[in-house]
Parts: sequence; C-alpha cells; structure tokens
Amino acid sequence: MKEKILIADDEESIRSTFSEFLHEAGYQVEAADSLSNCIKKMQAEPFGVLFLDVGFGSDNGIDAIEGIKVLQPDCAVVIITGNLNSKAIFKARQYGALDYLVKPIRRQSLLYITQKALAN
Repeated sequence: MKEKILIADDEESIRSTFSEFLHEAGYQVEAADSLSNCIKKMQAEPFGVLFLDVGFGSDNGIDAIEGIKVLQPDCAVVIITGNLNSKAIFKARQYGALDYLVKPIRRQSLLYITQKALAN
C-alpha cells in the first residue's frame, strides 16, 4: 500500500468519491467529516497528504493549516474549495498549503495532485 491520505470535508459525496478514487489507486484512505475529527485523526497517526475543505460550517480549514503543520510538518496539505477565491488561496499557501483543488474535481486531477504532493 502507498502513503496514507486523509480527506477532511463535510460533504459525504466528496469524502466517498475521493476515498474511492484514491483507494482504487492503491492508497490507504481515512476520512473526517469535521475539522475537529480531522485534528483528532492527525494527532493519532501520520498522513502523507491531507485534502482539507475550506469551509466546515463555522470552522475554517484555512485558519487550521498552521496548527496542522505543527502537528504534522511533513504532511502535504491540499485545499478543497467550491469557490475559487484568490485571497483565500494566497492565505492558504502562506500558512503552508501545497496546492488547491476546485470542486467539482476530476479523478485525473485528484490523482495528479496526490502524486505531486507525495513527491514534495
């Protein structure tokens, strides 16, 4: 099996689709439906890549990046967003995010970004 990947998104469809695509490609995949569950999973085990949604209701994924990078400095953080906002993307990169994906996300894009993130 390849590196372990965490998908943190409050949308079940995103979690299940990403999980399916990545699992089929040979990756170990975990999912979190909230930012707090994401943090708990990251405190418990290492991940090679974190796909992190920007919005979790009142929680903001971008604001959590700095703390996540303290927990797991070697984990590549890729932001998932439904709204391409250049300010938010800039802020995410300042905090340590490697890249971003804009919904809807195609299988090829997901696998390409995953490989890129793990190569970094």
